[in-house]
Amino acid sequence: MELFSKNEYCEMILLYGECGRKARLAARLYQQRFPAGPHPSHITILEVVKRKRETGCVTSRPRSVRPVKLGRQVQPEDVLSFAFTYPTSSPREISQNCGLSKSRVWNLSRHYWTCSLDTFYLVQHWNEPDIGSGNILGRYSVDG
Repeated sequence: MELFSKNEYCEMILLYGECGRKARLAARLYQQRFPAGPHPSHITILEVVKRKRETGCVTSRPRSVRPVKLGRQVQPEDVLSFAFTYPTSSPREISQNCGLSKSRVWNLSRHYWTCSLDTFYLVQHWNEPDIGSGNILGRYSVDG
């Protein structure tokens, strides 16, 4: 948790400039202008100024923007087709071949097919009443 708000950090920088870039004087002036609440030391003021220069932000941890994903996005159908083509493949092999993390493969597996420890069993959900429930087709079970 931040000890000071963004506005307080900005006030420190302004006071630092008013005091001719003297941090000790800025700390004393901050105490005089804002008697209630916490007071920064001269070290804190210097750290805020340094952080502002280096990162362009006054808070200690600037928010990072998620990188834009470039290229083709891997669709669940790609993972399913790989698992269908290579039924004995492990989640690790699927993640390496499809370019996904193992946790993403497991999340897809929980959503789209049921897993045993050694083999994936593809589960297809059909709405048609003529397909029986739980028919096994090779290594793939069809659930109705």
